[in-house]
Order: sequence, then structure tokens, then C-alpha cells
Amino acid sequence: MNLNFLIDDIVEELNSFDEKKEFVIKEDRKIRRISGTGISNLIKNKEIQPHLDKLASIVPTVITEMQYLSHVTSWNIVSQGLEEYTEFIILNDIIKGNSITSADFLGIPKWIWLLGLCDVPGELRRIILSLIIEGKIDDAKRFYQWIEEIYENLSGLEFSKSLIPNLRRKIDVLRMVMDKTQSDIAHAIINERLKGDNK
Repeated sequence: MNLNFLIDDIVEELNSFDEKKEFVIKEDRKIRRISGTGISNLIKNKEIQPHLDKLASIVPTVITEMQYLSHVTSWNIVSQGLEEYTEFIILNDIIKGNSITSADFLGIPKWIWLLGLCDVPGELRRIILSLIIEGKIDDAKRFYQWIEEIYENLSGLEFSKSLIPNLRRKIDVLRMVMDKTQSDIAHAIINERLKGDNK
């Protein structure tokens, strides 16, 4: 006789989960958009604090809701936004000369942090190319060292796709970024030497 009551109770709880899931998916899109704009501004040496402030108000809410939802749905539903957020924070740390912010400090799963870290060299390459154009080879080499260090620390990692999706693919892309950037810097150094010899 109490079957309807039991089912109604379950449906009510599942509806609550569903609402929260839709909420975090919507917030994930915001995190991606704000982080992407923040990264772009960071590279262009524009103001980023408003973006950091917005993320500081959104990300903790998403993390709290996901901790509540994690037993019924995967963190994958917000991984893209949190990866971009991680990339933004780490890139800012490197540019500002700060210690790298940990996954624990950000409050996000460590596997998402790793995937975000994998994307940092791609943005560093953009910075390096701009520095090469400006003739700032020493600065370009300094940022390149970060690409090498990130690759060296990630290259040996082997985990199943079910545990960390896309990790291997991202590391392979990272390797290509490193090789192309090394070649670009080498050509820039050679050109600088040739200019010096022709004076």
C-alpha cells in the first residue's frame, strides 16, 4: 500500500538531482567562456582580474554541487569548463612567476587538473611565437623551459581512458607542440646569429 509513497520519494530525489545536473552543465559553459576570455586577455597582457573574480564566485558552487551529484553522475559533465579553468590559473601562475596552484587548492578532481595542465603548453607556444617576433629570444626560451618541464612530468603517465579520458591524446599533442616550438626557437636563434655575422 505504500508503493506510491516510496516511488514518489525516489522521483522527488531524482528530480532534484536532475535540476542540479542541468544547473552545473549551464555553469560549466560559463566557466569555459570566462576562462577562455581570461586566457586570451592574459596572452594579450590585458586585464584578467574581473574574469578571476567571476570564476571565484562560480567554480566553488559547481564543485559543491558536483560533490553532491558525484554518486549519481560523472564529473565528465563539467570537466571541459574545469579543465579550461585549470589552464587559465596555471598559465597565469607561470606568467606571473608564482608557484603552480594545486588541484587540492582549486578543489577540483586531480584527473581534471592534469588534463588542464596538458593544454597549457599550447598557450605558452602562442606567447613564445609573439616573443620571437618581437626578438625576445631569451624570454621565449624561458617559457619554452616550462613546456619541456610539463612534458617531462606527464610523458610517462599511462592510465586507462575510463580513468582519465583523452590523457594520452593530449600528451601526444603536447609533444608536437614542444617539438614545433623548439624548432621555431632554433630558427630564431640561427637568424639572430646570421644577422650578427652580416653586420
